[in-house]
Amino acid sequence: MKIAEEQELLSLVTHALPSARRVLVLAPHPDDEVFGCGGALCLLREAGVEVSQLVLTDGALGADNTGGGLAVIREQESLAAAQVLGLPGPMFWREPDRGLNYGEPLIERISNAIEAAEADLIFLPAPTELHPDHQALAFAGSEALRRLGGKRQAVFYELNAPLANPNLILDISRVAGKKQQAMRCFRSQLAEQPYDVRIAGLNSYRAFFLGQQAVSAEAFLLAPAAELGEALPMLFAGVPFHRRQQGFAVCGADIPLVSIVVRSMDRQTLTEALDSLALQTWPNIEVVVVNAKGGEHSDLGDRCGRFPLRIVNQGGEGLSRGRAANIGLSACQGEFLGFLDDDDTIDPEHIHYLAVALQKAPGETAAYAGVRGLRREDSQRKEVARFAETEVEFAKLLLGNCIPIHAVLFPSRLLQRGSRFDETLDLYEDWDFWLQIAREIPFNYVERVSATYYTGGDSAVGLGETANPEIMRQAGSALIDKWLAQIRPEEFKAIGDLYHQIRGELHGVHLRLGELQHEISEKNEQIVERDVQIAMLNQAIAERDAYINDLLASTSWRVTQPLRWFGRRMARTRHFSKILSVLLKREGLAVFLAKGITIFRREGFYGIKRRIGSLLSEAAAPSGANGVFDRNDYGEWIRRYDTITDEDRIKLRARMEHFVTRPLISVIMPTYNPNVEWLTEAIESVLKQIYPYWELCIADDASTDPAIRSLLERYAEKDPRIKVVFRPVNGHISLASNSALELATGEWIALVDHDDVLCEHALFYVAEAINNHSDARLIYSDEDKLDDKGNRFAPYFKCDWNRDLFYSHNMITHLGVYRADLVRELGGFRLGAEGAQDYDLALRCIEQITDTQILHIPKVLYHWRMHQDSTALSAEAKPYAMLAGERVLNEHLVRQGIAARAELIGHGFRVRYALPEKLPLVSLIIPTRNGLKFIRQCVESILAKTTYPHYEIIILDNASNDPETLAYFRQIEQEDRVKVVRDERPFNYSALNNAGVRLASGEVVGLLNNDLEVISPDWLSEMVSLAMQPGVGAVGARLLYPDNTVQHGGIILGIGGWAGHAHKGFPRGALGYSARASLIQGFSAITGACLLIRKDTYEKFGGLNEAELQIACNDVDLCLRLCEAGLRNVWTPYAELYHHESATRGYEDTPEKKARFMRELAFVKKHWPELFRSDPAYNPNLTLDHEDFSLAWPPRLDC
Repeated sequence: MKIAEEQELLSLVTHALPSARRVLVLAPHPDDEVFGCGGALCLLREAGVEVSQLVLTDGALGADNTGGGLAVIREQESLAAAQVLGLPGPMFWREPDRGLNYGEPLIERISNAIEAAEADLIFLPAPTELHPDHQALAFAGSEALRRLGGKRQAVFYELNAPLANPNLILDISRVAGKKQQAMRCFRSQLAEQPYDVRIAGLNSYRAFFLGQQAVSAEAFLLAPAAELGEALPMLFAGVPFHRRQQGFAVCGADIPLVSIVVRSMDRQTLTEALDSLALQTWPNIEVVVVNAKGGEHSDLGDRCGRFPLRIVNQGGEGLSRGRAANIGLSACQGEFLGFLDDDDTIDPEHIHYLAVALQKAPGETAAYAGVRGLRREDSQRKEVARFAETEVEFAKLLLGNCIPIHAVLFPSRLLQRGSRFDETLDLYEDWDFWLQIAREIPFNYVERVSATYYTGGDSAVGLGETANPEIMRQAGSALIDKWLAQIRPEEFKAIGDLYHQIRGELHGVHLRLGELQHEISEKNEQIVERDVQIAMLNQAIAERDAYINDLLASTSWRVTQPLRWFGRRMARTRHFSKILSVLLKREGLAVFLAKGITIFRREGFYGIKRRIGSLLSEAAAPSGANGVFDRNDYGEWIRRYDTITDEDRIKLRARMEHFVTRPLISVIMPTYNPNVEWLTEAIESVLKQIYPYWELCIADDASTDPAIRSLLERYAEKDPRIKVVFRPVNGHISLASNSALELATGEWIALVDHDDVLCEHALFYVAEAINNHSDARLIYSDEDKLDDKGNRFAPYFKCDWNRDLFYSHNMITHLGVYRADLVRELGGFRLGAEGAQDYDLALRCIEQITDTQILHIPKVLYHWRMHQDSTALSAEAKPYAMLAGERVLNEHLVRQGIAARAELIGHGFRVRYALPEKLPLVSLIIPTRNGLKFIRQCVESILAKTTYPHYEIIILDNASNDPETLAYFRQIEQEDRVKVVRDERPFNYSALNNAGVRLASGEVVGLLNNDLEVISPDWLSEMVSLAMQPGVGAVGARLLYPDNTVQHGGIILGIGGWAGHAHKGFPRGALGYSARASLIQGFSAITGACLLIRKDTYEKFGGLNEAELQIACNDVDLCLRLCEAGLRNVWTPYAELYHHESATRGYEDTPEKKARFMRELAFVKKHWPELFRSDPAYNPNLTLDHEDFSLAWPPRLDC
C-alpha cells in the first residue's frame, strides 16, 4: 500500500451534473432543501430537468414559537425561496418537528412518494447529520431506494455535518447569488443564527479544489440504489464507524437483530411458515430452524429470502417440543427472540410492530399481538377463533394460556436469568414458558391481529380439535400443580383479586340478562297492542270502502255526472284561453292563424293541440342553435331580467324616497399603473350610481404612468365626492387601501378594484339592504365577469352566508361592503396579507360579528374584469394571491382556536380538521332486508378500506328471510366490530335508524344505506373530523353512481317541487358550479343515505320522525330541525362512496308508494314552507327545474 497522491484522491470526485429525467428532493424541514442543495436544484432546473420538492415536517420547533403560527410562516418562506430559484413550490407532509421515526410506515410512504414523482435522482440528507429528523429521513430514504432499486440514484447533501468523503462537487458559482437570495427568504431561521452566512462559508470551502474561477460549490455523496444496503456505511467510512461505537445506527443493519426459532417436523406446512418470514418488513432478522423430527432435514436454501437461515440438529435425534425450543434459543444471536411453529404464519409487519414496541417501552417488557385462528382445510380461510387478550399478567396466565407461541417477541436477556422451556412437559411447554416470563417482566399488547394459528390438516394440536382431551386435561393439571407448589404470597393475592373480579363481571352479566328478558316481555306486549291497532285500522278501511261503493252506486252520484263533466270541460277551456293569450301576444293574430292552418292540414286537430302545448313551454325560455333550448344563455338572461330601463330607474328612485336612512357609502379604490381606459370605466361606473349618497376614495400607489395622475386630478375637480391621495412611494395594495380608507368619512366601506365595474343600481340595493336590516355589518352580492370587449359572462350566483364554503373559497369577494367602524376597529387592511387582503379583512371581520349580521344580496352588482393579470381569468394569474389566501386562512384558524390546517388545492382551499386526541367511537347503522349482494358489499368495503380505526357496525335486519343473507349475518357477526340486530316490524326507515341509535355505543352515529360502497379509505376520518366541530349538526359525503357520476352533492330544497341533489350526474372529477362540487360547504340538508352526527345531538332533536315520515323526507326534516337550532349541516367531497341507489328498497313506483310519498312530502313542506321557497344554500337566480345550477327563467326575486 502507498500514500495516495492528491490527484488520485481528486480523480475520485466528479464535477458534472448527474443525468436525470426527474428529481425529487426530500427535506426534513422547510429550508433544508435550499441550504443543502439549492444551487444544484437551480442548475438542474435550468438544464430542463423536472424538479419536485417534498418537505416532511412542519419545522414548528425551529425558532421561538410562543405566539404560534411558525409552521405556517416556514412554509411561506419555503414557497418564496422556491420562487426565487425558479422551482415549483414544495409539497408539505407537515409531520411534527422532531417527530420522524425510522420504520416501515416512513419507508413505505417515502417509497410511494418516489414512485409518484417517477424520480430517478433523489436528494436526501446524509446519515451523518446531527438532527434526529435528518437521520431518520436518511435511513428511511436509503432503505426505500434500496428496495425500489432500478437505475435510481441517491444524492446525499450536507448541512450541519460536512461530508467526510464526497464524490460529487458541483460548481454553483453562476447561481450562488440566487441561492443566497433564496436563503434570505427564511427570516424566521436567520433570526436564530446566520445560517445563510454559515452555508455560504461551507459552499466557499467546497470550491477549494475547483480552481480560481470557482467561488461556490456544493458537495454530495452520489450512490446508486444497489449500493444502499450493507455497503452504505462504507460510503461514509470514518464518521459512521464512530457513530456505531457510540451506539447510534447508521443503516438498517444496525437495527436490533431479531431471532426467530422454528421447531420443524419437516412437513409441507413449513414452506408457508418460512414464506411468511421472508416477507417481513423488519430489516434485520435471522431464522433458526430446529430439526425436531431427527435425521436429515430437507434443504431449505434461501427460503427466507434476504434473511439468513440456519438449521440446527441436522442429522441428530428426534426432539421433544421443549428440548427443540431450548436448542433453538441457545443458537440465537439476536437481541429480541420469538417463535414460529412450522404450521403457522405471521403477517408481513408482525415482527416490525412487536420490535418497535420493545424499543419504545420505558422498561424491559415482552410484546405480543393478536392471533387469528383458521382451519387449514377451509379454502375460504374463515376465521374461527381469535386470541387478542389485551391485558396479560401472571395471575391471568395461571388460569389459562391465552397467548399462542408466535404472538410474542421478548428480550434475549431473559435467557441469562434462567428462563427456559421445561423439557419434561410434552404439552403446554409454551404456557409454562410464558409464566416464567410473566414473573420477570410485564407483557405489552400491540393492538393489532398480525399472526395466524392453524388447526386441522397436518397440525398436531389446534383449538382442541385433534388432541386427546384426557391427555390435555392431565397435562394442564400437572402444569397447575407445578406452579401452585412455587406460588408466592403476592401472586396468591393477585389470583384472589382476579377471581373476585370475574365473579363480579358474571354477576353483572346475569343482571343484564334479567333486564333484557324484561325488555323483551315489554316489547312483546307492545307488539300485541300494535296488532290490535292494525286490525282496527283494517276494519275501518273496509267500512270506508263499503261506503264509497254505496256512494258510487247511488242515484245522486249518477244524476250529478253531467255537472261534473261540465266542470272539467270549463277548467280545460280556461287553461286553453291562457295558451291562446300567450301565443297571440308572442306571434300576432295573422301569423298565429297561418301557422295553425298549416299544422292542421299536415297533422290534423291532434297536431294543433300538441303544438300549442309545446310552444307554451318554450315561451318562457330562449333557444340556442337549431332551436334547442339553452338554459345557460346568460346574454339572453341579462336582456330579459338584468337590464335596467328608464322605467326601472324611476321606480328605484321612488323607492329611495321611503328609505328611513340614507347612509353615506365610501367606495375604496387603490390603484397602481392601471389601464387608463379601464380606470376611467371604473370611476364612471361609480358616477352613474342611481343612489347618490357615496364618496369615491382613490389612493394612487405611486403609479409611474403620468397619465394616471392627470386623469385622477381631472375627476377630483369634476365631482367633489371623488377624493384622491397620491402616495409618494409604492407600498403595495394593503398600504394603498389603508391610504384610501383614511379619506373615507362614510358609515359603510365598499371595495372596488381599479379595473372593475359597478352596476348602476349596486349602491341602491346596498342602501336598501341597510334600511331593511339595521343590524347588518357585512354585505356581499353576486357578481359576474367582463371580457376584453365588455361582454358579461360567468355569473357567480352565491348562496347566503355559508361559513364552510367561505373557508373553501372567498365567496364574498365582490361586491363586499363593510361597516366602517368595524374595519377601523380591526386596523384596516393588514400588512403582509397582500394578494389576499380582502379575504383577510373578511376573516377578521367574521371573528367580531355574528352570522346573522352577514347579509347577501342575490343580485349581480359587480362586474369583475378578466385580463391576463387578473385572478378573474385564473387563480394562476396571481399565484401569490392564492398562497397568501392559504396563509391568512390558517392564521384565522389559529386565532379562533380551531385545530385545523388549510391547504391550497388550486380552485380553493381544503381545511383539514384535526381529529380529537381520543378518537370517538363511531356507530355505523345499516338497516337492511335481504339484499345479500349489497349488504355484503357495503359491510366488507367498510371493513377492508376504512382507515379510521374506532368504529362499530350495527346491521338492523328488518325480517330478512333469504337463507343466504341470514347465513351471511351469522358469519359476519364473528367480526368483533359487527353486530346484527333482528327487527321484525313492518319496514319503517325512521324507526329502524332510531332503534339503531339507541343500541349504539358510539359518541358519533352514522346512518348508512345498505347499498353503499366505500371509495376513499379516509372517508370516515374526514366526516368525523367535521362532525366533532362546534356548531356542526349533520355531515354528508359525496355519493357516486357506479358509472362515476355524482348522485349526491348536497340537497337543494325546492328543485322539482321538492328537493334535488346538487350536481347530480356530473362526472366525478368535475369542479361543478363555481367549484362547489369539489369544496367543503354547508347545505340546508344532506341525504340520510350517508349521514354522520353526534349521538347526543341526534337524540336531543328526536332523531328521524318515525310517525309522519316513515320512509321518505325524514333526512331533510331532521337536517332542517338542526338548521332551525342554529347548527350547520356540512357536506364534504373528500368522503366518497358509491351509492347503488334504491337497489334493495326500490323506487316509488306503485300507487301505494306514491300516495305515501306525497303524504310525507306534504308534511315536510307544510312545516318548512319558507325554506322550500328559497333555500339559503342556493340562489333564486338559479333553476328549480334541474340539478345543474343552470339559470332560472325567470328568477324568483321579489323585486
